Amino acid sequence: GGMIWAYLGPKDKVPPMPHFPYFDLPANQRIATKYLRECNWLQSLEGGVDSVHTNFLHITLSRWYNTPGYEQRLAARGTDDLDLRYRSGDTAPRFFAHRTDGGFLVASRRNADDDQYYWRFNQYLVPFYSIPPRGAGGGHAFVPLDDYLSWSFNISARTDRAYTKEEMQTIKSGDIPTGPDDAGGLQNAERIPGTYLTVRNKANDFLIDRTMQKTHNFTGIVGTGNQDSMAQSSMPPIMDRTQEHLGITDLGIIAIRRLLLKEVQELEGGIEPPEASDAEAYHIRGIHFVEDKEVTLADAVEARREAMYG
Repeated sequence: GGMIWAYLGPKDKVPPMPHFPYFDLPANQRIATKYLRECNWLQSLEGGVDSVHTNFLHITLSRWYNTPGYEQRLAARGTDDLDLRYRSGDTAPRFFAHRTDGGFLVASRRNADDDQYYWRFNQYLVPFYSIPPRGAGGGHAFVPLDDYLSWSFNISARTDRAYTKEEMQTIKSGDIPTGPDDAGGLQNAERIPGTYLTVRNKANDFLIDRTMQKTHNFTGIVGTGNQDSMAQSSMPPIMDRTQEHLGITDLGIIAIRRLLLKEVQELEGGIEPPEASDAEAYHIRGIHFVEDKEVTLADAVEARREAMYG
């Protein structure tokens, strides 16, 4: 997948290589990048599987306030862009956690049209992988560097065609232009040459732009990866979770924490995590779609099994 993988456990328990969907793509249809997150890996991971923060952290003011200019651009893009059409329309999505062989499907449900819901399926895979609902099979790995820092490995992928040289260079550099409906560029973050530290980082307040914050987006920060890093690292490096009050939109986070605690305790007793020995459990994609309101989550998961696992 464009990365070097290492196994650090006992020689007699080497697991199979997890079979991520992007492994099946040609090299020119996937791009791997990496940068430093200035917080522990679990804070990064929880941001990766959460969906409600995208309603405000990664959104433009014109989209939030549904301005005439945004309506015109939405009409020009047509009805196929489900994210642009529905993600910001419902500011109070409902969350569900559905157990999978590899971890959890964290589903968010938003009101769409009168008789339909807009669903987003984020995938969490044990121990530190997340796959956003883009459908192509790319994703993230938030790997511990130490107790206070983590690596963010990011896979961009597309199934329809190869990336152009210009697209590859843009994604690898992280210097992504901002359009009228981008809350400050796409996922990747421009790095300081010769390092994996992003140009916008904790030491310089992510180069927050107060004019941008007043006129373009809520954060005043360029790049969704930078926006995520800001939210995650502006907490203490290890947040005291006994001081927080989780809500209904944290249902997926609660399920993941319980699973991790359970498997840590079992591993201490000599029971290996079952996900580690199931390579095909990792062959899964995040998806988004519109479905009639009477269709249950279980039925929606079953109907889209091919889209997720195929």
